[in-house]
Amino acid sequence: MHGLKRIGMLAMLAALLGGCSSMDQDWHKLWGGQSRAATQADPTPALAAAAAQRWLAILDSGNYEASWKAASPALQAGVSQTDWVAQMRTVREPYGAKTARGDGVLARRHSEGEPFDTLCLRYHTTFAHGTADETVCMSSDNGKTWLTKSYSVVPAQ
Repeated sequence: MHGLKRIGMLAMLAALLGGCSSMDQDWHKLWGGQSRAATQADPTPALAAAAAQRWLAILDSGNYEASWKAASPALQAGVSQTDWVAQMRTVREPYGAKTARGDGVLARRHSEGEPFDTLCLRYHTTFAHGTADETVCMSSDNGKTWLTKSYSVVPAQ
């Protein structure tokens, strides 16, 4: 894929999926930045991270249709399944198979007037054809069930 076309597709994907890159909170390392007691006191980040890992495993398998079906209604309302699959084939598939994914880096965002939390996790991921930074934003209306609200992947800096 050529540079300008790729940049355009990445920008379009980020705009369509409402990535969490504009968040102004500090990012904290999910597993290294929290004590075990803090994680036990608030299991929410661990639940969101586990759900993100399960969803990323679907994406890693190349089953883009299933990744759309397993996503939140907000993601599904923002992009059709057909467009999602096409976008993943354009921006995700060229990286090839995942070989390693670092620990997630976490931020919590709760918007006034919204009855749910959004937790975004950033991962530095190594693929067969390069490295990338992935952002997965998870949303929950009850703090227990987390679904993918947005996803973006960009070449690692």
